[in-house]
Amino acid sequence: MMGYHYEMRREEIFGPTWDKINLIDGRIARDSGITKNDEARVIYLTSETYEAISKQKKLWDMLYPECPFVFFRKGQRLSDFRVSWWKHL
Repeated sequence: MMGYHYEMRREEIFGPTWDKINLIDGRIARDSGITKNDEARVIYLTSETYEAISKQKKLWDMLYPECPFVFFRKGQRLSDFRVSWWKHL
């Protein structure tokens, strides 16, 4: 969803940490060095993305508060979704 809506590359999708998420303003602050042109940017969340990240935040608060990453599995940063994708086809 993130890659589609915001034209993000894999590192941009899997890299966000909670200190870059602002759910009150509905945005993600991206550091320079991650984007293709090496520029920082702000991503404003759509309602669908906001809802998904809010659910992720609740899960994080309950189970994995030590994990700094927004997108994780069992408390570890996601690195690739293709394995899971192919398992469910």
